[in-house]
Amino acid sequence: MKTNHYKKPYLVIILVALIFTACNQSAKATNMHLVKATGMVDIFDEAGDSVTYMEKLGLYSGYHINTNLESYAWIDLDRVKLTKMDASSEVEIQKNGKALEVVVHTGSLYFNITEPLLEDESLNIRSSTMMVGIRGTKGWVHAQDETHFYVFLLEGTVECQAVNTEVYGNNIWEVNAGEKAEFLCTEDRIEATIEPITASDIPAFVIEEGLPETYEELLAEEESSAASEDTEAMPEPTPGGGIANMYGTYMRADNVQGAIQPSSSPSMNGADEIILHLDEKTAKFAAIEQVEENVYRGIGPYDTQVYWIVFDSEGMQVTALAAADEDFQSRAGYYKQIESYNPETGERIPVTSAE
Repeated sequence: MKTNHYKKPYLVIILVALIFTACNQSAKATNMHLVKATGMVDIFDEAGDSVTYMEKLGLYSGYHINTNLESYAWIDLDRVKLTKMDASSEVEIQKNGKALEVVVHTGSLYFNITEPLLEDESLNIRSSTMMVGIRGTKGWVHAQDETHFYVFLLEGTVECQAVNTEVYGNNIWEVNAGEKAEFLCTEDRIEATIEPITASDIPAFVIEEGLPETYEELLAEEESSAASEDTEAMPEPTPGGGIANMYGTYMRADNVQGAIQPSSSPSMNGADEIILHLDEKTAKFAAIEQVEENVYRGIGPYDTQVYWIVFDSEGMQVTALAAADEDFQSRAGYYKQIESYNPETGERIPVTSAE
């Protein structure tokens, strides 16, 4: 009988500890769940420890969610706040009472707030430099890096401002439905560009969630226009003769090489392909689509837009926009053509520039 008397106090202490822990977690975050995930998704708690995925996994303040290539995650934030992470993205959740913040460290995040927030609630989506105040709206954001942040709005209105107001000031930029905003953050100022959304701006991971009728019509118009253009002769870029005349090897000032050659990959459906060599063992590639004379858009694996390519008589300018990994970003720059290539004969001919 004595043994039982000694066990009861320990049992009470354990129960109190468990109740305290549960209450503490509830105070930190409630009703946040990872409701669905496809592909490879990594979850880490506030301490950085890995969390095992399960359906409707409860999320708490300080949690990090990372999606890999061809992987997506849907997060339910208090029932009426749904977000979806694009592939190759990383977000962090912060919550203090009814103030919720989703930090997009890299990649893209779609949001669909089906009911306006209450007066005492707040939801901010931000990068390291810019913050978007959300109340009841639909759209997505893209954090390219620490200096480039993009906001695309399908419905409603949002207000954007700098995270660090001491450095950048208290300026507020309003973005309305049908608009996209690009924010370039330099050392001491923010340059903002706001213009209409085009059909080509809307990524596949957003289209999959369903678009308002206006944007469905916009996509249909662009597809119809593209089909019409396919029946016409493509404009000749400089140098003339189309993309085939651009086959060859290019070199940047720091000796980084790139090459344009016919596609040999079935996954590219026979499209032209750009290969930018990263080192002796690896390479990155993307299908090239002509946008206008001299200008092409590179589409990398998994339909990720990675760069613009502009040709002149001596070489090509590669301008990185968004990327599946940092290697694409480092490929930006001007490449002079040092060698042409004949795909029929396999002959490689050195190119000499007139000085």
